[in-house]
Amino acid sequence: MTARSRFARGLRSLIVALALTLLVGAPGRAGEVDQKDAGSKAALPGAGILVPREVFVGDSAELSFTTGAFNAALEPGADVLVPLGDVAVSSDATIESVTARRGESSTTVVIRFVPWTPGLLRLPPFALKKIRVVPPPVRISSLAEKTGQTALDPPRSPLLVPGTTFVLYALCAAGIACLAFVAIAFARFRRYLTLNEGRIRSGRRTKVAMRELKYLERRIHRTEPAEWYALFSAALRRYLGTLLSGNPSCLLSSTSREIDEAFSTAFRPRASGEGNSQALIDAALARSGALLSGIDSIRFSGRASADSRQADVAEARALVLALEETVGAAKDAREAT
Repeated sequence: MTARSRFARGLRSLIVALALTLLVGAPGRAGEVDQKDAGSKAALPGAGILVPREVFVGDSAELSFTTGAFNAALEPGADVLVPLGDVAVSSDATIESVTARRGESSTTVVIRFVPWTPGLLRLPPFALKKIRVVPPPVRISSLAEKTGQTALDPPRSPLLVPGTTFVLYALCAAGIACLAFVAIAFARFRRYLTLNEGRIRSGRRTKVAMRELKYLERRIHRTEPAEWYALFSAALRRYLGTLLSGNPSCLLSSTSREIDEAFSTAFRPRASGEGNSQALIDAALARSGALLSGIDSIRFSGRASADSRQADVAEARALVLALEETVGAAKDAREAT
């Protein structure tokens, strides 16, 4: 055999071997593997696109890649959401959603996930139309590797704008000053109420009595004398009952003598220095007794008398003022001793 014939024979053998190699390796380049069983297939797609490009642990990320595994199972233009139950469970990542969109020549798969481990991450496989697909691996960045820190930074004080500290101190001081002012004002107001409790009550009694007397004065020409004096007597007794015990109805059925005795007992001198104030009280009570006796005489005697209702209202006003002044003076003298 000549050298030329041996070279030609070796060249043909090389060409045949190269052709067989290309034919056998074609399915592997397409990304398909043998069937595991009669009803399922597995596909290994090429590298995908990660968004964002740099993903850290705990970030939400999206991986998209194309595969031809679903070309026969999905119609062109189909958009399918893979149930999460058909996605394998993995502790390295949480799969939020998997969608497959069929194109003209391939299917685009989009996986939204949250990684929980750094380094090369292999997402769990999923199945669609009984076709099992293994997503391409992705690399998850590590803050520790990027920054070189393996421990947490010590706690830092909050960042404040220059001058903020003085503003905060000023606000605190203003708040404390306001609270102090409110506390002092409240204490003085309570002290004022305690010291002037008698005057406040006297003002209320006088206001009520004057309002009733004004009402009776307007009814002089519209009411019969007997009925008017009954109302007049009741108004005076209500005032005297309030002055004596704070109960307007306690003296409504009392006579003039009983009213004098009740006031004499209530305002009897408790110390030797109260003689002058007691004399004023006796004079005021004698004045009220005379007015009440005159009213009862007009109401129950049956004798005709001149119409003195206007003068009686004026006398009642003067009596109210005199009694309030006298009782206040007696209380001041009692507190002084």
